[in-house]
Amino acid sequence: MYVQHSVETPGYGWLVVYGALCLALRHPQFTGPARGITARFVSQLGDALVEWGVLTREQRLLVEITKVEETKH
Repeated sequence: MYVQHSVETPGYGWLVVYGALCLALRHPQFTGPARGITARFVSQLGDALVEWGVLTREQRLLVEITKVEETKH
């Protein structure tokens, strides 16, 4: 069952969540269905952060370019 929830926090709180999830997406062992769900959420959250003025479009583009690069563990 899909239940929608909301969380209210300042923009910097969502920026922390965004950064942590982008970092998780770089991990080579983060695979499976959760990866796709996370990637979609990160994309939507990135759009919102730009809309809210927390990130600029240029900063978002830089994040998008680097988040797909896997780290070497």
